Amino acid sequence: MQNSSFNSLPQLPNNFPTTTATTPSLSLDTSRSASQGTTSSLGDPSFFIGSVLESISLQDKSFDSDLQCGCREDGANADSYCENCKEYLCQRCVSAHLRVTLTKDHTIVKVILPAFTVDKTAAVASESSITSYVQPIATPLAKRGSTLCSLHAAEMTLYCDTCDKACCGTCFVSQHTGHSGVYLREAVERTRSNTELLMQGAKGMVTTLKQTKFNVKKMIDKINDRGSSLMTEIQLRSHNFVASVQKMEKELIQQVKQIQQMKTQVLEEQIDFVDKTMLNIESMLTEVELMNASSGLQVFQAPNRIERTLNGVPSYTCFYPPHEDDAITFIPSQVNFSVDDGSFGKVCSSVCARQCRIVREGGCNDVGVCGTTVYFVIHARDHLGNKRSTNGDEFEVTVLVPDGTFFHCNVVSCHQSDDSLLLFNFKLLLDGKHIIRVLCRGVLVPDCPYAVNAKHGIEYRVRARSGAPRHVFGKEGSLAGELCRPWGICSDYQGHLIVADRSNNRIQVFNSDGTFLHAFGTHGSNAGQLNRPAGVAVNKNQEIIVADKDNHRIQIFAFDGKFIKMFGERGFKMGQFNYPWDLDVNSSGLIVVTDTRNHRIQLFTADGLYISKYGFEGVMWKHFDSPRGVAFMPNGRIVVTDFNNHRLVIIQPDMCTAQYLGCEGSKILQFLRPQGVAIDDHGNIVVADSRNHRIQVFSDLGELKAVFDRVITGDNHAQQMDRPSGVAVTPTGDIAVIDFGHHRVLVL
Repeated sequence: MQNSSFNSLPQLPNNFPTTTATTPSLSLDTSRSASQGTTSSLGDPSFFIGSVLESISLQDKSFDSDLQCGCREDGANADSYCENCKEYLCQRCVSAHLRVTLTKDHTIVKVILPAFTVDKTAAVASESSITSYVQPIATPLAKRGSTLCSLHAAEMTLYCDTCDKACCGTCFVSQHTGHSGVYLREAVERTRSNTELLMQGAKGMVTTLKQTKFNVKKMIDKINDRGSSLMTEIQLRSHNFVASVQKMEKELIQQVKQIQQMKTQVLEEQIDFVDKTMLNIESMLTEVELMNASSGLQVFQAPNRIERTLNGVPSYTCFYPPHEDDAITFIPSQVNFSVDDGSFGKVCSSVCARQCRIVREGGCNDVGVCGTTVYFVIHARDHLGNKRSTNGDEFEVTVLVPDGTFFHCNVVSCHQSDDSLLLFNFKLLLDGKHIIRVLCRGVLVPDCPYAVNAKHGIEYRVRARSGAPRHVFGKEGSLAGELCRPWGICSDYQGHLIVADRSNNRIQVFNSDGTFLHAFGTHGSNAGQLNRPAGVAVNKNQEIIVADKDNHRIQIFAFDGKFIKMFGERGFKMGQFNYPWDLDVNSSGLIVVTDTRNHRIQLFTADGLYISKYGFEGVMWKHFDSPRGVAFMPNGRIVVTDFNNHRLVIIQPDMCTAQYLGCEGSKILQFLRPQGVAIDDHGNIVVADSRNHRIQVFSDLGELKAVFDRVITGDNHAQQMDRPSGVAVTPTGDIAVIDFGHHRVLVL
């Protein structure tokens, strides 16, 4: 039976034969047709004629059903009809029609002539017979918007599942042998079904987002109600002390408003994002509905369009509950409080993501060693920036590994005395960046995403076993490149080695291989002159900072030796020195100096302004006796060699608390008169264990990495270092050592 969507039937020639046929009764199940959505086709002529032709029983003889093509060639029977030209066409003329520019857009239908016979007994018309012209049944061949096979000019009616390709019957038989295939209309319907399922999921997401928006708005109302209630309570309490506490009242109300505004802003941003996401999804649904309703191949693009849109929705933003809660509280002071206390209560709130901070413990801020564990501390704060006690339930930590996978980290309390500090850690699994994302109720904490670049660690142990230095340069003397009792050394980002040539009262600059470049400085006390310089450092501007030890001051020079500035003088007050021995500078430009005979270290700005100090007063000075080497560690910590106590002191950024590492002796993790100290890119500590004539390397947790206790010279002779003093780590990971007693530099 022909589909009702076919074009109207063409009229047959006047000489087309007529017949009289007996018409049997025709029963139509209209209820079934209506349920299948086909009732609109019952009134279509082609539908009726097709039904009648299927029901008629024609007998006896048949008539010649051939139609002649207008080309008049032999055997050119017409099997198609051009609606624009009003002509019957053979297969050759159809191909020509589709090639010629003027006719390639014409509408062509297929003509199928059913064979039937004439009932002789029904030659005479009666009430039970009909006399009619029976037209040929037409099926679509090519029409505007349909798809034809490029090889056979036939309509593509099949679909190969194996190749995911539509094709005509001839192509399927010749090119898709053994493949799995279905009729094109079945493939279209199947795809439509899948698309409808995806659309149902998308519509469900819209419903969820609407509910999220409703909950967020409801939370805003609760916050506003709670804030208004608290402001009323604060105002009622303030009436008894109006004259004395108006200022305090104003401050507290301002804090409530600040918390209210911060919470509301976060929630309104969440609503904005939800609105944008819903708009994007609804726009996609409209587009997909058009694709799905089309008769072309666009329907196959619909599933991918839906998946792309849904995958672009970040779950941490849309599918969390409201990103803020209504936790705002006012804690009043005791009833008999004194106005002099300066407060009659305080306002508190929950943890605020945008006030929290994460800090990495140990190691450089953005570098780690593969296979090691990195530790982070979350500093929980409320909306006013105050410490906020929490068990960590508000936080979620995920780590994206370089291979594209991710995992979650547990957040736990790490300090019994301060429950606003939370800890999480994970192992660096692969080379490359590990991206850390810390969320507090769905909102990113500042400094996130945070990246740690994992690298394979330097094989210090292998280098130490070989004993062969990469470079050795310098000898005792006062000529260019010669040294006399040198002490300090440092390296800039280009690998230059800068040496404090102490007894020659000068600074010398070498290439990384020991090639002499230039020197500056003469003996004296004027600006730019030096008196037994010891420590040396270089900042990010390539300015060389010198501990002018016996002049009791710090001098700063350009890389070429031009004097820039100086600060400090002899004394024991803050900002004064008594034999400053070593120094270091961090990425922020802060300068730390070991004030050796004052038994302390002092911290200064880049301009030489005093900030703070660490050390003991009075008889307690023996607990920090004559510090020598100093270096900045990650996160602002400072490591110092406690010279006469034969140990390392690791000082916290508050410059009040410290930890100790090592003790007097010659075993591992023991020292005799430690001097220089340096930190590599992985946070490892390199120490010049002077009177043990060796270099020891430790992790930031105190784990021994390597011991350099001998040097293999050119004649393959093992030689011991003589009281190594200054140490530095080059950008390539080499350790540069001042071999003090041998007046030379070793690059290990």
